[in-house]
Amino acid sequence: DRSHIITLSAPEGDGRERVLDEIAAVMVNHQGERLVADPKGRAVLRISPAGKYIAKFASVAATRLAMNGIEDVAMLEKTSKTIFISDRDGKAIGRILPRGTGYELDDPVDVAYDALDQLYVLDRGRSAVLVFGPKNRLVTTITMPNGSPGAFTRAAALTIDAAGRLFIFDERAKRVQVYQ
Repeated sequence: DRSHIITLSAPEGDGRERVLDEIAAVMVNHQGERLVADPKGRAVLRISPAGKYIAKFASVAATRLAMNGIEDVAMLEKTSKTIFISDRDGKAIGRILPRGTGYELDDPVDVAYDALDQLYVLDRGRSAVLVFGPKNRLVTTITMPNGSPGAFTRAAALTIDAAGRLFIFDERAKRVQVYQ
């Protein structure tokens, strides 16, 4: 049934509409609006539940999005290795730089929040997960030595369930690994 397929578009600088044919990430906020990562437009857009463009949420070329319990949004910009954090209205409230106290991001590929609103960053380059707490300070780093049971070789995505279990998809191993 094609009646539920919606073509998303956004205005260009010249006023014409551009079809969003490449979408890096999508998430839904409390109002049912979609936050859509548009790499070609180098922005995250707000789209209505009916699929209509509302406004630009953030000027970030995000490849991944994550939302915490109060709807702060973490937006991973892979090329700059920076995580931009905005409030529910798109106002910038912080960022995690590629290098900071106790950490350096090599190849961040995904972000997720846990139930305590800690931000997890999956760093494929270091085969690690970095956990950031209040004020975007590093809390801990989770690593598995190469060759050890549970080590991931080419991590591509992560999520965290309500029980705090960490799920990591490994592209090379073609499996989801669960960490408790």
